[in-house]
Order: sequence, then C-alpha cells, then structure tokens
Amino acid sequence: MTTRLCVSLKILAFAVLFSAAPIAAKDIGRLKVGVIFPLSGALAAYGSDAVAGLKIAAAQELSSSGAARTEVDLLIRDSGSSAKVAADLAENLIKEHHVHALIGSLTSAATFAIAKVAQRQQRLHVVPISTASAITSIGPYIFRSCVANGYRGLALAKFTLDNLQKQRAAVLLEEGFTYMETIAAQFRRYFQSHGGTVMEQLTFNAKTSKAVLRKLAAQSPQVVLLPSSRQVARRIIAQARRLRMTATFLGVGDWIDKGRTAPATKDTHFFAAHFSPDDTQLAAAKFTTRFKLQNQREPSEFAAMAYDSLALLIDAVQRARSTRTYPLRNNLAGTRNFLGLVGKISIDRHRNAIKPVFVVGLDRSLHKVNPVWQ
Repeated sequence: MTTRLCVSLKILAFAVLFSAAPIAAKDIGRLKVGVIFPLSGALAAYGSDAVAGLKIAAAQELSSSGAARTEVDLLIRDSGSSAKVAADLAENLIKEHHVHALIGSLTSAATFAIAKVAQRQQRLHVVPISTASAITSIGPYIFRSCVANGYRGLALAKFTLDNLQKQRAAVLLEEGFTYMETIAAQFRRYFQSHGGTVMEQLTFNAKTSKAVLRKLAAQSPQVVLLPSSRQVARRIIAQARRLRMTATFLGVGDWIDKGRTAPATKDTHFFAAHFSPDDTQLAAAKFTTRFKLQNQREPSEFAAMAYDSLALLIDAVQRARSTRTYPLRNNLAGTRNFLGLVGKISIDRHRNAIKPVFVVGLDRSLHKVNPVWQ
C-alpha cells in the first residue's frame, strides 16, 4: 500500500508586484497549494528534489523591493508511483482542504490524472515537470511551467543551425517511446524550414541498433538527434564510434552521470536541459547555492522546474491581488517575461511556458537557446 505523507508547510513567500503601489498581505490572503509527488517508491528521489525546490521558492525573497508578502501553505502529499492515488489526493486537496491550486507530478500518467480532477473541479493545476504535449489540452485550468517535448526538439534544431552551423542531420528513435516522436517532429520542422536537411529517420531497439547505425553511417550525417536516456545514448554513441561515425549526437535529459562528470570521450555531444546547476546567472546561482546548503547535493532540473512553477503562481497572485480562481487563472495566462531560474518565462495561448532552454555539452559547456515564438 502506498504511504501517504501529509505535511503542511507555512511560509512567507515574496513575489514581484507589477503594480506601482505595495499591497498588504491581508489584502490578498493566504495561498494554499496542494503538492502531489512520489515521495516513496522508485521515483522518490525525483519527487523529493521537486519538493525541496518548492520549499525554496516558498521561502525565498523573489524581489528585494516593491514586493508584497503572501503567506503560502504547501500541503504536500505522497502519491507513490500510482496515478490513481494521485487523482484521489487531488480530489481530497480540493474538496477537503480547499486549495487554490495544485502542483504536480512527475510521470505523465499521474499528471494527467491530477489534471483531469483539477479541470473537472475548476481548480488551477500547474504542471512543473511532465512534458507530454497533450496535458494542457485537457482544459483552461491546466498550465505548464516547463517547456513541452516539442519545444526541446525545436531548441536543438535552432542550436544545430545557429551554434554548430551544421545542415545535415539524421534522427534515431527508440521503438515504443512516443514522446520522442514529438521531439523529432519539431526538430525536423524547424531544421528543414530554416535551410537544413534531415537525411534519414530510423527506429531501433536493443537488437537492431548496430544494423541501424551501419545504415546511418553510410549517409554521413553531421548531427544525429537521439532523444534517449543517458544509458542508451552512451551505448549508441560507443557503437557509432566503432563504425567510425563522426557525427555530433544531440539528446534530451541529463547525459552527465550522477557525479556530474563528463563521460570518457574526446567528442562533444549535447543535450537539451530545463536547467543546469552550472549556470552562473544570479537567480540560478542563488538557487543552486541555497539548495546545496539545505540538501548537501546539487539541484536537479526537477528541483528547478518545481521552483519555477510556484514562483509563477505567486507572481500571478500578486498581479491578481487575489487567490480566487478566475483572477488567478487570468493573470497566470497573461504571464509575460517573468524572470525564472533559466531566464524570462511567458505563457502562450495553449498555457504552456515559453522560456530559454539550456543545451549542455558533455564537456560541461553551456549554451542558452532563447525562446522561439510560434
């Protein structure tokens, strides 16, 4: 049976106020946020990172001047790895605890479950981590504070053309992972419409990867999009080098190991990331420092994405001057150029975040791809 963790965190949060006149905290009221993440089971480490990021967002002074104080209650719940438990917790948080908004979760299944409850109950749901494109199409109460899958593909295409200045690409997709197809589709669309050529798109599995790579090697692509996990990417890249392929590989997710060390390779390959603890800009550096002090480790992108989700919500409360659903929803939808950890965040007409994406080299070089409005 999944353990349910019920924690109420009461903290004074500070948010940027876009109005000229300060507002007393009593004019806004207390913001109650239901937080649903896996804090037990196989995904507990990722969920714990996300919650740690939320706590920092609740406690940190987001602006040292012209800021209004809003008391934030984080009602933290453990969903384990169950979408059913996540949905039940969402119902309880809305009906019994009357939260103003929900934040969560990690997996697409759990996030969809929460979103359906939030939409039915007409309560805001901010999705900090799940990147499946269809989540926000559930309804107008569902917002995403991270970039969706397709945007990461677009960012990699832009990086390839602008930074690497390479025009011949190929795509390798693992069988059975539909999210990769969305990444690949946006990569192809942007790449080809801006002068590049996608020479081949192939699928592979553990048994066919060598044969697929041999076919790809004959095409001599300059770059290969490979939106796979770190473990799979390393195996594929090693196989490619044995075939004397010289292409640069591009991916998503963190291809650097847990020790934050680059793999033993003389080549530089790149992956699109939501956040990097190596970022030296002020907001990111302060967040990384605080996270390391409190948790004795570097923040993952899960922690950073969760932080931004609550920061955006607090900002919307301050501009709405209310925690009521409709003003809060309208102000969140109207977010433009909010300064998050990676850079300026805006919410598009589909309620998805448009924000910079880091493209990180395995030599730990950092490149920031600015938003491309569609």
